[in-house]
Amino acid sequence: PTFVDTCNATNTVMLVLDRSGSMAWHPNDDRGEVCGNGVDDDSDGVIDETTTNDGCAGPRMDYLRAAARGYVALANGRAQRVGIISFNDLAVQDEPLGAVDATSITGFNDAIDDLRPGGATAIGRALSSTATILAGETDTNKTAFLISDGQNTEGEAPESVVPALRAQGIRVFTISTGDASNDPTLSG
Repeated sequence: PTFVDTCNATNTVMLVLDRSGSMAWHPNDDRGEVCGNGVDDDSDGVIDETTTNDGCAGPRMDYLRAAARGYVALANGRAQRVGIISFNDLAVQDEPLGAVDATSITGFNDAIDDLRPGGATAIGRALSSTATILAGETDTNKTAFLISDGQNTEGEAPESVVPALRAQGIRVFTISTGDASNDPTLSG
């Protein structure tokens, strides 16, 4: 047999990170108790259950941060450029495209750690911003990793924006923040 390798490794990655208000919620239940936040999230009369035995979990933002930091660690020292866009109602480029190495990894991790949940969720807007930034890049293998709960509440539908990214050769992958995620939006 003759094998033809047509799968090229990604050399430019944009992490598209959801920092909307719902990222402060329980990852598996929109009304679940979030450990240590000072709020009776599940309306059971007890504020801040403190153990997973009490049914609490860290907020969705904890999962997002862990996944994003994990990717940055994986990219460290590789021939790859990474950037960070975070979004709620608006998309902001928190970290421009650049190599992840011993001198820059702290900046990437600080940008991830500084994300605070609040506001609506404009996934389509964030993907449009990603398309605009990556359109000017000459690299041939561009990827966007969207980490979100998929609850688009503001602006255009993400499904309407993805074809423009695909037309530019940008692959889009989604990472869910838990069982409460809107899987049809993320898989669409």
